[in-house]
Amino acid sequence: MLPLLPPFLLVFEPAYQWDAHSIWWLHAGYFANGGEYARAAIGNPALLFSHTDYPPLASAPAAVVWSVVEPDFRTAQVVSALVTFSAIAMLVYLVRRTLHGASARLAWALAAGVGLACWSTASYGVAGGLADALWSAAFAGAVVALLLGADPLRQPLLPLLLLTVSAVSKNEGLVAAVGVAVLVTLRARGEPRRAALVWLPVLAGVAWAVLARLLGARSDITGDGSGRVAPVDLGAVQRFQLTVSALWDVVGPLLAGAAVVALLGTLFLRRQRRATGLSPDGWVWAANGYYLAVLVWTYLSGPNDIEWWLTTSVDRVTLPVIQLAVVSCAGWVAVAFGGGREVGPHPVRDEPPKPVLSGATGQAGD
Repeated sequence: MLPLLPPFLLVFEPAYQWDAHSIWWLHAGYFANGGEYARAAIGNPALLFSHTDYPPLASAPAAVVWSVVEPDFRTAQVVSALVTFSAIAMLVYLVRRTLHGASARLAWALAAGVGLACWSTASYGVAGGLADALWSAAFAGAVVALLLGADPLRQPLLPLLLLTVSAVSKNEGLVAAVGVAVLVTLRARGEPRRAALVWLPVLAGVAWAVLARLLGARSDITGDGSGRVAPVDLGAVQRFQLTVSALWDVVGPLLAGAAVVALLGTLFLRRQRRATGLSPDGWVWAANGYYLAVLVWTYLSGPNDIEWWLTTSVDRVTLPVIQLAVVSCAGWVAVAFGGGREVGPHPVRDEPPKPVLSGATGQAGD
């Protein structure tokens, strides 16, 4: 984890992020004052600006600490940064564990690279009290364990925990968790009982969403829908153009480069990939494409001024896109330079190994 420490030193910057104060620490403040106070705050229309429908996990650790020490923003910043760093550390660990077909040094280097990608588009967010790096690192870790590895549910506890963190940290995390649950269900379609486990994190996020709605929570996205642009309006064309342009500026070149790597790997390294125990790369790209499509649709159909909205959010909400693109590249680099180590005990579930016939003269069936 040493490569992750230098960028984490941003935790010593002043606690000045507007979203941290107006959303996450405000929520921590009313959570720390007890359930009755929190219920009243969640349903208070005067707090609409703070997205009172947002899930509680990102604010809960600061609320717990504030319940036993004197509340201050510096403490909240450190607590939220440590929680986020723990999610990034779990992402790094899962990448290392999943790339066990490569050499240890290479696997650790690639895992550290994936972890460092958490600081790529919004470096201020990891230690600034925001929830974006927390949910996206948890989401990426779940994708690595459930969609990149050979058996999506061989060791489900940690990935399901991370998927739950994603679903109950921010609304975008719940939407992303739904996509992962669908993809894992498709992968494990022959084992519906095991696949059902992946829907538990989704249920946790949905439960909070329903509860918040019942308490009167609203936000600019989940409110009454006034001011929304219909997808067929002429204004939607301009919104779409501005959205695509902003997304390209932030993630376009890296995403295109990762796509080229994935294409070349698919053309020339598919057999080696199977031998190293990795699933087809299409699963990771399916998760990334799903999230990117939902992101574009949200910008297209949302009620906010599009230029202001993109300026204030696009660098944060595209973080999962960067992370999954880097995960895809890490998988192919591990295949290309991992020494060709075959992994026998856990074959890829998507393409079962061919039968091997043993005989006195050797083996056949390859």
